[in-house]
Amino acid sequence: MGQIPEAASIIVGLVMSEFELLPTANSLTRHMHTRSSGCRESRIRAALHCRNSEQQTVLKITTSQTVTNEDGAAVHLAPNANGLLRRHGIFAESTGANLTLKVIVPPVTQYIHGAGIVFSADLEESNKMWQHPWLLAHRVHLLSELKRGATANEGPGTPAILRTSSKAVDVDANGLVTLANGEQIRADLIVGADGVHSRTRAGLPCAEGIKTFGSGKSAFRFPIDRKAALADPATRKFAENRRVVIYPPSYNELLNFVCIHPTAGSETLKVWELLDIESLQTWTDGRLVLIGDAAHPFTPRQDAGQTIEDTVCLAVVLPLGTAVDEIPERLRLYEKYRYEHASRVQEYSRIAGRDLGDGPPLNVNEYIGYNFGHYEWDHSTQELRKWIWKRNPNLGRHDGTSSTFTTASVKFKMSRTLLQNLFPTPAFRFKSPATVAYATFPVTTLAYSHFGLYIHAVQYMKKNGEEIVGTFLPILFEDLSFRTSTKTVPSLEGADEGILCHKYIPKTCHAESKERGQADIAYTTFIPHAEEAKVVARKMTKIRKAAKCDITFDAMGWKALPTFHYIVARLAEILIYEVVEAKVVEGTGVSDVSSARRVK
Repeated sequence: MGQIPEAASIIVGLVMSEFELLPTANSLTRHMHTRSSGCRESRIRAALHCRNSEQQTVLKITTSQTVTNEDGAAVHLAPNANGLLRRHGIFAESTGANLTLKVIVPPVTQYIHGAGIVFSADLEESNKMWQHPWLLAHRVHLLSELKRGATANEGPGTPAILRTSSKAVDVDANGLVTLANGEQIRADLIVGADGVHSRTRAGLPCAEGIKTFGSGKSAFRFPIDRKAALADPATRKFAENRRVVIYPPSYNELLNFVCIHPTAGSETLKVWELLDIESLQTWTDGRLVLIGDAAHPFTPRQDAGQTIEDTVCLAVVLPLGTAVDEIPERLRLYEKYRYEHASRVQEYSRIAGRDLGDGPPLNVNEYIGYNFGHYEWDHSTQELRKWIWKRNPNLGRHDGTSSTFTTASVKFKMSRTLLQNLFPTPAFRFKSPATVAYATFPVTTLAYSHFGLYIHAVQYMKKNGEEIVGTFLPILFEDLSFRTSTKTVPSLEGADEGILCHKYIPKTCHAESKERGQADIAYTTFIPHAEEAKVVARKMTKIRKAAKCDITFDAMGWKALPTFHYIVARLAEILIYEVVEAKVVEGTGVSDVSSARRVK
């Protein structure tokens, strides 16, 4: 048996078709040595996200195959998964990926012999719902770009070290990996990303007896020259229990085919059998964690996107400064943040793979909205914030209202998944699953000035199931130097019914009290526009519109902005995609907000 390497740095082991680990260190503030083995894409995605996180990582990837030894398969990049790659500097368009402009259920046009096209949709308009493009990429080209991002000398962090012809054969939850040549490597963290045939999965106590089983479907796939396909427009008839998936990657020069058919009767063909496993009770134990198909296998629909989300979540829960003894707890957070979403998408994928008439139909809009409307970076970041807040209670949420007399406002388009992290309770949500949303920054001057963020088209769900649609006000800054100022709220144009606010006051108690950080008062308020108009008539006397506008925030720092730094830092996260309107309104009629009411 080989010697266990000594290291002063932390080694994170990514197990994909093989595994990788980290040598023990006191905290993750040191270099993290990550070993990764298994699925080529999963390994390199994990390496890329580790490198681009705040963690300093020395990543060693071990694999029994060469990275460029890949077949001609294509990859479907949903908008949310594509956005995560873009966040780390990977733009699939640069590798020849094409926009998804037309779809048939499931995510391709569906044709049945004798019935013609069942469903077809032009996606050019509906794609505007999403922050990022919906792409079809060539696997080889995308993999090469991921490899470049993880291993190139340019870029943040330490480049990953690619170690080929190294196969991992055993792993345990205490951070020990054994390679086929007898070498042993000890790490603080092992990430198993070794696909549906995972060996690292066996390291989990809940995985005993868990085996892969056939889904009843197999597939064979191949790329052909697109010109050749266009030269012969005839298509072969196919039976009701077979499916051909076709999409064009690689600068629109290839057509990728995936042919799905019953497994029975394919003994003479070398095919790709679509495998599944029973849901695991847990994805982590001690210092071992699974990602991708090792944790939740997918039939060929969303496996790439879900693996990308797994790696991003790991990067979020293991930031710079994480103590080594916190790793098991942080891995449980990863599982908590990912398990429900990945399991639900996994079940959607199974339903989408059924033959027509086999079981209840798939609600495509629900599926796409749930899947594409989820942005893992924002989701995991917010969930981690809640966990940190719970451990270290502070003042909590802040209430506010506003008034108008002279208002300069900018309405803009931005990320819905980022804005929703400002919602105080799960009862708040957006009406639409679209990942773009609209908000307004108004600066209002009365006897004092105030500046706020107003988020439009927000839906509040009452306990009795009734809905209120309004504009949510999460943040308000006021200059109260004029002592006779009157608290007022602006009237913003739009289809919303009024202004939603959330009132929160923490309990007053000594520093060591168990009640510290708990709410003394916490409820939602609503100010209906219609009732406010009955109190005071509002009249606009002058409206001026701007030709162009720009807004930026500087979080500064705790020393420069000690009281509001944590608030401004959240505003600085906002990336404005487009300014919709900028104007200055002057008018008369100031409401006293007497119509405000508590929402139960």
